[in-house]
Amino acid sequence: MNWNRQYRPKQIKDLHLAKVRDHFLALLKSGKFPQVFLFAGPKGTGKTSTARIVAALLNDPANAEAVQTIFFEKKANTKPLQEPSVDDERVNRIFAGSSFMVQELDAASNRGIDDVRSLKERISLPPQDGLISVYILDEVHMLTTEAFNALLKLLEEPPPHVVFILATTEQDKIPATVVSRAQSIGFTKASVTELVTALKGILKAEKLEFEEPVLELVAQRADGSFRDAVKLLEMIAQVGPVTAATAEQVLSVSTQEYLPKLLEALLAKDSAKVVGLFNELRSHNSDQKLIYTQLFNLVHTDLLKAHGVVAGTALWPAKTTQFLLKELSDPFVNTPTPIPLLPLELKFLEIIDRAQKRSGADGSSSDTGSSTKKSPTSHVTVPSERAPSPKKATDSIQSVDSEHDTSLDTYAGLETVVPTVTFVPKIAVPEVVSTAVSTLKVTETAVSQREPGDGNAICEKWVDIVSAAVKQNFGLATLLRSARPLSGELGKVTVSVFYSFHKEQLLQPKFKQQLDILFADFAGGRIELECILADQPIAAELHEVKKEDNLAELAVASLM
Repeated sequence: MNWNRQYRPKQIKDLHLAKVRDHFLALLKSGKFPQVFLFAGPKGTGKTSTARIVAALLNDPANAEAVQTIFFEKKANTKPLQEPSVDDERVNRIFAGSSFMVQELDAASNRGIDDVRSLKERISLPPQDGLISVYILDEVHMLTTEAFNALLKLLEEPPPHVVFILATTEQDKIPATVVSRAQSIGFTKASVTELVTALKGILKAEKLEFEEPVLELVAQRADGSFRDAVKLLEMIAQVGPVTAATAEQVLSVSTQEYLPKLLEALLAKDSAKVVGLFNELRSHNSDQKLIYTQLFNLVHTDLLKAHGVVAGTALWPAKTTQFLLKELSDPFVNTPTPIPLLPLELKFLEIIDRAQKRSGADGSSSDTGSSTKKSPTSHVTVPSERAPSPKKATDSIQSVDSEHDTSLDTYAGLETVVPTVTFVPKIAVPEVVSTAVSTLKVTETAVSQREPGDGNAICEKWVDIVSAAVKQNFGLATLLRSARPLSGELGKVTVSVFYSFHKEQLLQPKFKQQLDILFADFAGGRIELECILADQPIAAELHEVKKEDNLAELAVASLM
């Protein structure tokens, strides 16, 4: 039993992605049909299935007259093309993968110029069992530059009996000259609703009973892929009834239950519980990438609910989820490590540590010891990184959100700490180059010969600079991540670090040379780095609220 093959769509109207379906239905009515397509989109979204439908459509006997007119006589067809007949033997062979009318080539394995030359010889022969041969070049972005150049001529003047379908998951790697010769159709990740609808159709065809929440769970786990969703559902059905218990056994979905518990522990400043929960996740052999994705999606979905984009009641106000998403977006959080989930665990502990230090500093709590002794009803406040004046953020927050979220009025002692950072006006610097982070555009020798650069640009693009440094030198990126830009001027930037060790390392020749090149790329000229020691800023605060407040109320005004 292979449900992915058995329940593959066989007609345009059966395609689950509405945009793709509408695009092809319009083509059928237009009387015209391209000979080169570019199918671009994530894995498992129906690119190959759609290609097979196209092959079946063009070789269906009912469309023979229209195909002859469009492809061989090169005339506009007045009669619309028909959907392929599921009762035709030739069509069924195409869907079964046993027809020579469809040639599927793996461009990842056949990516050289010699492979394209071989393809050119093959397409010169007309099909023996139909009118049109369809060549599917899967993962076409893997072709070499020389192979792409050789392919251009074929795409520009294909034989009348040939249709090319280029499939890729990375369209940005396809040369513009190739894209311009093809009709591009974008395949996007399927929504949960689209996946659930497709899975329901399969279960009804198999006459299997099922629990609705299981389908939603499978759809979320499939991450927008029809192929993955069908495979997961098939695995569940093979083990037992399509129920939550079976799904948990097959998918190990119980790990999702830990995510709200982790957030509750963070809310309660309970570092011991946080460590314990992460240890339990590791004992389940939980996948770090999956846990991180599920946690990120949980918080992001709540943000969408808070803004009314997605139906449902948000657990937290929008500012809370924005803070969480910003903290979780740190590249370090999802860095692979020998101990799974360690970066995420350290991020949780860092937030708790900052909050406890702040509680002890402002006198809001008399107990600065173990976090397990704290009241479980506390919330985090987020300081502004840049503020025009040192006034408290209470007024500004209430003025912005009062008409959207009245729960902000329940905040106790909400205060924003404004760091003393000075940003000078933008300096006009000639020939400022692009700040692309993929590769540096200047060399060490060229830096010394350039005019002074825009130091203020370094301050503005600090996050991009750290991202670029990750690709060049991870140690340098770690040092930059611990530093903060303070001010910039023509040919100079001042940053603060919290430890003398970091200052010494940044000024070492092995790092300074790389920084000179990195800064010049972003500032458009040479930049002198000045490091100063500063007190570590408070990035988040936990404030105690009344003990009679319960956890449900706290969930509405937490982590700010």
